[in-house]
Amino acid sequence: MSVMSKARSRAAPLLLASALAISSLGGCASFGSRAESTVAQGKYYASGDPYYDEFFVDLYLLQVGMAEAPKLPEAERQRWIQLLQLEREATPAAIELRLHEEALKLSRAGVRLRLDQSASSTGAPEAASTAIRSNARPKENPAAALLASVETSSTKLLRWGLTMKQKEEALSRLELKTIRLDAGLERAFSQAPVGKPSEVKENLTDAHKLIPLMRARAEAVRASSEQLLAALTHGINTDDGSIAPPTVDEQLKGDGLHEAGNALDASKKAASKPRPKGKPSASPAPHPKPKSSDGEGDQPAKPRAAKPAPPARDFEP
Repeated sequence: MSVMSKARSRAAPLLLASALAISSLGGCASFGSRAESTVAQGKYYASGDPYYDEFFVDLYLLQVGMAEAPKLPEAERQRWIQLLQLEREATPAAIELRLHEEALKLSRAGVRLRLDQSASSTGAPEAASTAIRSNARPKENPAAALLASVETSSTKLLRWGLTMKQKEEALSRLELKTIRLDAGLERAFSQAPVGKPSEVKENLTDAHKLIPLMRARAEAVRASSEQLLAALTHGINTDDGSIAPPTVDEQLKGDGLHEAGNALDASKKAASKPRPKGKPSASPAPHPKPKSSDGEGDQPAKPRAAKPAPPARDFEP
């Protein structure tokens, strides 16, 4: 099965929800009011024009991604319901309250906790992370396992919220692109078979209706991720001011400058190391060129005239 075929089956829930949402909006035409376009059916539409097809590919991949988007925050919510033994429909507020009870138990034993977030300055979701800060982190289970779960889950939620923000921005760009594509449609398909321009326009029209609904879903998923992340952050927090702030190295890492910090440390270490003594050279250092008598040191010295040999002396026995 091709990638497009797999993705197509995943997009069906999103398109069904989108169609229901459109039909529920007063004064707006629904997809069911006429024969559904390829885009409205949740399938990839190929127009035959590279510029238009680039748009439809981006739209389709976002449809598939947004169909799966709500699963992560819901899976994390269910995970905490099981860990904390709560009711199946427990809200993030209930999770926060129960988690804080566990944090207070550690606090009474002298262990203070805080959850810090680090996001990349470039905005890359995969570079974001969270970390538990404490004055005396417990090493035994189940307390250590609970704190590890907080870090793992909160990092996932932080990254997913940032990912949804990127999806919202991508959908906004696509929405603007539909206007440009619609304006140039007749020119782009002037040589196409009869009916092709109207077919492309129909799919563009449905895409223009679908994009705001997809963006609304991205916003809702981001909100649910941030809500559960806030519940974990507040629930674990028992810091009374005794926990030190993040170190400089941790701040560099959070700002996406960890590599630069490592390079700086390496250069400092290299500068502090004593330089090895150089081995003596086999050949002697060259002598400086003699300067000429007239003071022009840059010109080669004139050769001196050879002295006449002394006259031969008679042999004396």
